[in-house]
Amino acid sequence: MNIRRGALALPILFLLLTVSSVSVFGQSDRQTVVNIPFDFIVGDKAMSAGHYILERNKRESDTVWTITTKDTGASRKVFLTIPAQSADPAQETKLVFHRYENYYFLTAFTVAGSNTGRELQMSDRERNLGEKLVAQREDVILTTSRGR
Repeated sequence: MNIRRGALALPILFLLLTVSSVSVFGQSDRQTVVNIPFDFIVGDKAMSAGHYILERNKRESDTVWTITTKDTGASRKVFLTIPAQSADPAQETKLVFHRYENYYFLTAFTVAGSNTGRELQMSDRERNLGEKLVAQREDVILTTSRGR
């Protein structure tokens, strides 16, 4: 990547979008409601823009998570994650998407109050995008302040 292209990509890389959210934290369960303002993809499943509940699938494991449409529950995706450790608990919930033109792939997230972020494995759908799109990839980060 040449310097001029890198200088242009850096501000886009850290594009921050404010998302309304409510976080509910119990002793053994975490649930976060987020508004995602664009259509996106989790693994192989396309999801429409809207309010979603992001939560662990099982209380005893941080590996399997779900994202579900808040209002109807009609759209739900279960997905595997790997930990991304942090020294300090996150002050805000953060969702990271890889953006290729109008395609947004959820790739990582951190829930406010946790010191372990979660990363998703790159899906076959994302991996099979053409070279032209891959070269134009941007990271889009949605953040929320901690809610109660």
